[in-house]
Amino acid sequence: MVKKSKDDLGEGDTFGKAIDDIDNELEQSIAAAKAAEAAPVDDLSGELTDAEKKEIEAQARTEVAASIKNSKMKAYKAQVKKQLLAQQMFSEGKDDKGNNTVDVDLYLASYPKWIMLDGKRYHHGRRYRVKAGVASVLMEQMSRGWEQEEARRGEKVELLPATQKILGKNGLKEVPIYH
Repeated sequence: MVKKSKDDLGEGDTFGKAIDDIDNELEQSIAAAKAAEAAPVDDLSGELTDAEKKEIEAQARTEVAASIKNSKMKAYKAQVKKQLLAQQMFSEGKDDKGNNTVDVDLYLASYPKWIMLDGKRYHHGRRYRVKAGVASVLMEQMSRGWEQEEARRGEKVELLPATQKILGKNGLKEVPIYH
């Protein structure tokens, strides 16, 4: 391997040297910062007497304690406001996002123990306050369960034809559906 002199340095070699120089400067600045952090406080305040230093430390402690207490008070106040707002919205029949809510009493047929909807179980015999859309799904599932129960017992179940309007190329047309 041939060793290059400074005169033989190519473009790539000067780039690598510049990176090494930056790394060295960074290491030196980090070392200087660590040395400054390690310096005792007494070295920075050589002109102050011991009584003055103790007084300044006491003032700093009270200011820090007051700042911490103030931030905790602000956090607690925000939490209380959030709880009061949630209680107010709940009493108005709304959830935390402002959606209208409805009370639903679930009385399921004999075989299901619960209805699972969006990963949440809704159990038989309980009252739930849910959004209107969730309430309609729960009511529909509850009625389908009772229809199946009646069919299983052999009772007459009438499926009434219904129609829905579908918009197609030729306009609105009514299509029969069975439920």
